[in-house]
Amino acid sequence: MTTISIVGTGKIVAEVLLMLRQEQPAIRVDAILAHSNLERASQLADTYGIPHVYTDYGQLLHATDSDFIYIANVNDQHYPYALLALHAGRNLIIEKPVCLHPAELDDLVRIARTKELFLFEAMTFRHMPNYRAFCNDVPKIGRVRLVEANFT
Repeated sequence: MTTISIVGTGKIVAEVLLMLRQEQPAIRVDAILAHSNLERASQLADTYGIPHVYTDYGQLLHATDSDFIYIANVNDQHYPYALLALHAGRNLIIEKPVCLHPAELDDLVRIARTKELFLFEAMTFRHMPNYRAFCNDVPKIGRVRLVEANFT
């Protein structure tokens, strides 16, 4: 069984927890971190059977032995939280965007490779059949000058 600790309590976290419950019974969430909304974290923990709620990230990193840390907090905090997790020897799944600046991503990739850790961006659409079909059909359309899309 794979275990995950979650950083954040926003809408995407609730969606991920629901998906994990429905589609991935071999993945167990062992902890959730509340930045400012302890009530929301406690509610998610009760709803999804998460045994531990933390308000201190360092404590979560050192008290749990989860296989992955899933970082789903605000975008400008992805990089500092990822750095701490990598330095603690933890594998990561990070919501999009992983970082706000390319140099930050380069730094995370370097550390992950050095420590032989996994670093994934939570971008599942690239693996969906409709995305593959779109990519296959683009050459049939001709020269594309503009694409506008909504990803929600």
